[in-house]
Amino acid sequence: MDTFTGGQTYDVTSVEFGIEQALSLFGTDQPLTVNLYINHGAPFPSGDWQSNLLVSSSEIRIPNQEDTIFNVPLTATVPVGTLELVMEVLSPDQTVEHNFFIIGSNPDPETGPSYLSAPGCGNPNPVATRCIGFPDMHYVFNVNGSCAGGGGTPTPTPTPTATPPCPPTVIAGSIDTNDPAQNDRLNRGVISGCCGTTYSCQIFGDGQLHHYDAYTFTNTTGSTQCVTVGIDTDCQGSNFIFTAAYLETFDPNNICTNWIADEGQSPIPGNPTPFSFNIEHDQTLVLVVSEVTANAGCPSYTMTVSGLCGSVTPTPTPTPSATPTATAIQTPTPTPTVTPTPRPAPSPRPRPTPQPRPTPPRF
Repeated sequence: MDTFTGGQTYDVTSVEFGIEQALSLFGTDQPLTVNLYINHGAPFPSGDWQSNLLVSSSEIRIPNQEDTIFNVPLTATVPVGTLELVMEVLSPDQTVEHNFFIIGSNPDPETGPSYLSAPGCGNPNPVATRCIGFPDMHYVFNVNGSCAGGGGTPTPTPTPTATPPCPPTVIAGSIDTNDPAQNDRLNRGVISGCCGTTYSCQIFGDGQLHHYDAYTFTNTTGSTQCVTVGIDTDCQGSNFIFTAAYLETFDPNNICTNWIADEGQSPIPGNPTPFSFNIEHDQTLVLVVSEVTANAGCPSYTMTVSGLCGSVTPTPTPTPSATPTATAIQTPTPTPTVTPTPRPAPSPRPRPTPQPRPTPPRF
């Protein structure tokens, strides 16, 4: 917030959110609540936001509608020193009433990740939408207001991004046939890694050698860190790339060994498909950027690593290439040929000339 407001208090006058669909089958409206929280200590979903409710709309009624932006008058003052302002749209369980509500979203770039919590669906804690298979579901949220100090009015944006505790590490790279190679590649399963969530490593299974770059980081902060990695590139189609994180070391012959998380899908221009994972103090991680199509390469990409203060190797780590015999094909041992013992040639005997046979009919 301090970056957004220039260190001033911020007076909220209203909030807005997108509605894809609000439908009451046996009525004309349904209940909804909007809450604003102030967060300190650590970026959302961590921090103390749950115990710092700033203001609540109480229950409001949402008429049936589709594809709209809904405005809610809401007044509050965000104090100086607030790390983040968190906006929550709360829709209660309306199954019995046959009410349906879908928050408005779009795939456009967002100023901060969109989160979802649904205790009835097994997600009691906020989890980023990209972590549950919806990478392009970016909520449309606006917080309207102005700075109280009169030093200019910032442009309202959804959940302004707080200044990170340390600057991110930005690395420019490329992949070509001179880079080391790994055996096979990971499967792009859409679901990306998120701090606090787990899923399984999956190998694509093409058995080919794919070139890669590897970068090594060490967490020396003294505490566990949620590390976020994003890749921005124009490499598309046959030049797609894919990024994964490994704990301590990377084995190019066994690409699921020490695997922590991956980005779920290849990045596209303007959408770096960030993924995140936890790294404990003194642990080392290896980030591996690999080509999806064998020998296709990628002329240029930019990797941004945030949330990790500590030593970093900003150049590709010289990890050995996978051996071409990673998928071994057994070569049968030739069976010795027995050499026959020479025998005297028999004298030729006259053979009777065979009588011609009639050619059988063909059907």
